[in-house]
Amino acid sequence: MTSERLVVGIDNGLTGGMCALCPVSGNVVAVAVMPLKKTGGRSEICSASLVDWLNCLDRLVDKVVVEESPEHAPSSSSMRSMSISFGKMVGAFEVTGFRVERVQVRDWQREMLGKKIPKGMTKPLALAYARRRWPERDWLASARCKIPHDGIIDAALIALYGSGLK
Repeated sequence: MTSERLVVGIDNGLTGGMCALCPVSGNVVAVAVMPLKKTGGRSEICSASLVDWLNCLDRLVDKVVVEESPEHAPSSSSMRSMSISFGKMVGAFEVTGFRVERVQVRDWQREMLGKKIPKGMTKPLALAYARRRWPERDWLASARCKIPHDGIIDAALIALYGSGLK
């Protein structure tokens, strides 16, 4: 095990993702989709699986950079879901001793993608940035997938933002 510590970015939400990044080299060490479980017929994040994933990384985690719930969402149910997910994540990380840094979506997106992002262009711009930064990655959630996973891509950019690299 090396002494180099990792920065982990997490894209909040049921379709979110996680990315562990080396803050010195900027290399992606590990990625995963947001782990889910069923509770009362609804899907929600599985905070125990999140903590297990962090503990299984081959290096120590310096900090976990978590995207906060936005102030506005297309629907009240999506706002509720993101708020519950955020609270579960932060609570689980704090109880297990991980240092948490909270970021607003508008802050990391402006820094990484630019100040004037045309409506509906955040996902294509994030994918383009990720492909330039890490050309060897395909950003697929699994070998069976054909479309890059937005949550994993956003998590990688959140980790890069939290590391101070660009």
